[in-house]
Amino acid sequence: MKALIKTARGPGNIEMREIPVPQFSDNEVLIQIKAVGLCGSDVHIEQDDIPYEVPVVLGHEFCGIIVEKGRDVTSLEPGDRVVVENVAGGCGKCEMCLTGHHQICAVRKSQGIHINGGFAEYVACRASNVYKIPDSISFEEAALMEPVTVCTHAVLEQTPVKPGDVVLITGPGSIGIIAAMIARASGAEVILAGTGKDARRLKIAESLGIDKVVNIETEDLFGVVFGATDGAGADVVLECSGAAQAVFSNLCLLKTRGFYNQIGVLGSDVNFNFNILLIKEANIKGSLSHSDYAWKRAIKMVATQQIDLKPLITHKFKLAEWEKAFKAFRDQEGVKIIFTMD
Repeated sequence: MKALIKTARGPGNIEMREIPVPQFSDNEVLIQIKAVGLCGSDVHIEQDDIPYEVPVVLGHEFCGIIVEKGRDVTSLEPGDRVVVENVAGGCGKCEMCLTGHHQICAVRKSQGIHINGGFAEYVACRASNVYKIPDSISFEEAALMEPVTVCTHAVLEQTPVKPGDVVLITGPGSIGIIAAMIARASGAEVILAGTGKDARRLKIAESLGIDKVVNIETEDLFGVVFGATDGAGADVVLECSGAAQAVFSNLCLLKTRGFYNQIGVLGSDVNFNFNILLIKEANIKGSLSHSDYAWKRAIKMVATQQIDLKPLITHKFKLAEWEKAFKAFRDQEGVKIIFTMD
C-alpha cells in the first residue's frame, strides 16, 4: 500500500513509499482509510519542531471502513464506518490513566506521531479507540472529528461555558471556529478574533452564525469586548492561535474571576507580569487532546447538526499531492485541508 512517511529526523525527510498492509492483533481492527485531515502537528513534524518517532506514517485525523477485525473484537464488524481516537494509549497504571485522563499520560503514544497513522491506504487500530459513526456524517466531515473532540474537551470539559457567557476566542483556524460553534451551541455570546490574514476564515465564521468576528488590525478588540460586557471583560477566553503576544492581551480582556483556557500550542515563550492572575483571581487552564467522553459528545453534536463542519473544508487533495497540501497549510490559504482516498 502507499503511505506518507517521515523517514528521518530533521526538516523535510517525508516520502511516499510502498509498504506492507499492516498486521493487526486480536484486539485490533484493520481500517481502510477514506479521508484524513492535515493538522498543524503534521506540519510541525515535517519541520522537525515537535517530538515524534521515526520512521512513522503520519496522519492522526482519520476515518474509514473496517475491513477485518481481531478475534477478540466483539463491538465492531467489517463494514462499520468509523473514526479513531489518535491517542493509542498510556501506561494504564499511572494516576492519569487510572482517573480517565490517558491523553496526558507521560508515556502516551499517538498514531501518526509515535506509531503509524492514517496517511496511508490502511491502518491498524485498537478496537477500544474506534467509534462508529452514523450515515448522516460524511467521511469528509468525519476527518474533522478529532479536532471537534479537542474543542469539545476544551470548551465543555475544561472550561465551564454557560448560557449567557461572553466568550472571547482568538485564532480563527479550524480549532478556533469549531470551539466558537460549540460555545455558541452552549448558549454563549461569542467574539472570534483574528488578523488580516484570517479574512477568509472570519467570513466563514460569520456565515456560521458566530455573534461577532473581529479583525484586530482594523478594529479595537478591547472596545468590542468591554462594550459587550459593560466594561467587565469576557467571562471565558479560549486562546486558539498559539501566538505568544495574544496571551497577555487576552488576560487583560478577561473579567475578574473569569476562565482562561490555552488551547493553541504556543510557538515561543510568554513573558508577562504574573500579578495579573493574582489581582483578577483568574482561573487558568490548559487543554490537551481529548477524553473518551468528548468523542461521544462530539459525534452526537455533528450527527444532530448542532455544529456544521462542511464550510470548514476549504481544500481537498489526494495523498500523492501532499506537498501542495502542506504548502497550502503553511500559507494559511484556508481553514481545513483534507486528503480523500477515493
